[in-house]
Amino acid sequence: MSRYPDLDILRRLWSTRAMPRHPNDCPYCYANVRGRSNFKGHRGYRKGPTPWREGVYEMLKRQQRAEAAPGPVDLGQVHKDLAKYPDLCDFLFLSRWPEDGTPRETGTVLLFGDGPFLKCMLNDRSQALVAFLTIEPGKPLWKTLDEAVCSPGTDWRPAKKFEKRK
Repeated sequence: MSRYPDLDILRRLWSTRAMPRHPNDCPYCYANVRGRSNFKGHRGYRKGPTPWREGVYEMLKRQQRAEAAPGPVDLGQVHKDLAKYPDLCDFLFLSRWPEDGTPRETGTVLLFGDGPFLKCMLNDRSQALVAFLTIEPGKPLWKTLDEAVCSPGTDWRPAKKFEKRK
């Protein structure tokens, strides 16, 4: 009995090709025939690069990252309506704590539509907290977000830590 479940596929391929015989459970032949790799001298070897893998290698190349701006964002560049809400602007753009001047990670806002409603996620990266809001149609967006940032009634929850996969 072989260690591989699809050994009958290999046996059929071996009987039809003029390649030297390998043991019935040669892992290199098995990998070649299944299209998982390409070992020269074993059954299922293909000359040249595998076309479907060329695009994968391009995608896996490390991209160059732009360096983050060291200072706070100039509010003159931000939409005029957003500048009317100082708590929201501080949450999004303040890069230092006002009390002691130590560096702080800025917050993020994620908006998406769900039918007539706007759903919102506020992510406070500096304190690892997240809050979710539903904004009803007709309510002002920026004002609602500004109130939610500083309101004690907002349900802030611990953010999940995402670890890199091994």
